[in-house]
Amino acid sequence: YGNLMIAIRVQPDQTFSRSNNDLLSSLKLPYPHLVFGCEILVKSLDDSEELLKISAGCQIGDKIILKGKGFQKAGSKIRGNFIVIIACDIPYSLSVEAEKNLKEYAANLEIKEKKADGFLSGFFKKLF
Repeated sequence: YGNLMIAIRVQPDQTFSRSNNDLLSSLKLPYPHLVFGCEILVKSLDDSEELLKISAGCQIGDKIILKGKGFQKAGSKIRGNFIVIIACDIPYSLSVEAEKNLKEYAANLEIKEKKADGFLSGFFKKLF
């Protein structure tokens, strides 16, 4: 009799990743949701929905931690966390009205910065 060897290859998930017992996911939100804050339902690995509270002024890369919603540690009752990393969903195109409003907002930023040669003013000059 011989040995049977089986190779299993697991495809990475498009939505979730794992770090020890923590479940990681990225969430893209539109800019106004980041500025004003919001509440949104996110799906966990087991298809359950968790209410995520985004606070006003949330920054790209902020991590929102849902304690005890990750993977269970082997041989223990302790669970890891579900960590949601915030990203900004930037549209590829804008309506005429949205573009007008964004340009007005950009102009107001430049006035507040007193035409400083900082990153934002240079960025908006190149953009518009």
